[in-house]
Amino acid sequence: MPTPREVVLINGIYCANSAAKFWPRLIAEAENEFPEATAVRLSALAAGRLNRDLLHPERALAREIERMLFRDTAEALRRTMAELEATGPPGAVRLRVLAGDAELAARDLPADCVDAEILPYLIAWPMEWAAIPEERWNDPAARGRFTAETLREGRRRAMEFTVTGRHLSEGLYERAITLQFSAAAGAAKATAP
Repeated sequence: MPTPREVVLINGIYCANSAAKFWPRLIAEAENEFPEATAVRLSALAAGRLNRDLLHPERALAREIERMLFRDTAEALRRTMAELEATGPPGAVRLRVLAGDAELAARDLPADCVDAEILPYLIAWPMEWAAIPEERWNDPAARGRFTAETLREGRRRAMEFTVTGRHLSEGLYERAITLQFSAAAGAAKATAP
């Protein structure tokens, strides 16, 4: 069970998943390096459409493991290696730190932080927290908002985001999320998950 300092309140509800921790930490790092920062933007080329399955990657992993149990392991490994050789490792995620319209910094995030395969999972959660209907998750642009309170920092932020997606070809999308942040007034009333 997570300690209270590891918990993030999203819209007043306790959350301890990776996405709930990722966004406030990314923003805190951006603010530490660039105190005038008001937004971060992550973008990458990513496969597949956004859907609610991205909220629970452990279920997809369990399905894949179950599917693999009934396959020839050597053949599955050969196919996986051939696919990796053809496509290469996951692409980089580009981070831009913004102050209004001005770009303060731009860099690729290290693959051990987040890569193009992980980004859709991180994008799905703000859509869920903002109660955006799933049928709108793949619109050219979807907008929403939520609040995040980090108990470790004792900071409460109002977050407004825009998710953009453009289908390029054969299931490949150009995806981006721009997350604007500001201090939010008052403390959230916490409710159990």
